[in-house]
Amino acid sequence: MPTLTRLLLALAAMALLVYGGMVALVTFVQPVPGEMTIRIPPEKLAPKPRSTSLPQAAVPTASVSSSDTAAE
Repeated sequence: MPTLTRLLLALAAMALLVYGGMVALVTFVQPVPGEMTIRIPPEKLAPKPRSTSLPQAAVPTASVSSSDTAAE
């Protein structure tokens, strides 16, 4: 049981150190605002031209089944 207690205490101490480090960063570090530029390629800005033609309608075709040919 003492080994488990030591392990749990060591994990708790590490967690406290990590938490303390995060609190210190939030308290003492101030972010520096700066201007940011992102280049966007012209292809992404210009919309693609839409096709003006309507899609072709499906034309039904006469299909011959094997039972039709066997009857002849």
